[in-house]
Amino acid sequence: MRFVFSQCDVVVLAAPSRPQGPLVVSDVLAERCKISWKHPEDDGGEPILGYILRRMDTKTGQWEKVGEILIDKSLVRRAHRPVVKGRG
Repeated sequence: MRFVFSQCDVVVLAAPSRPQGPLVVSDVLAERCKISWKHPEDDGGEPILGYILRRMDTKTGQWEKVGEILIDKSLVRRAHRPVVKGRG
């Protein structure tokens, strides 16, 4: 019987853990607010490229997407309308 051995690197990818709290909401206005949090403890094996923001409709109990934030912050997209860079 003959054995062949080989060596390779294995990278295990998984979903990242949730962002760490506390969730801080500030600068609250009628149409917007500022939300901040800390990065997750575990990135799942790959850099986190962005976050999807969701809110729960308290009447239906359903979660709805309200925006996306890319980590490089050069582009922010909202579900209903674009954000113009350089404006509030």
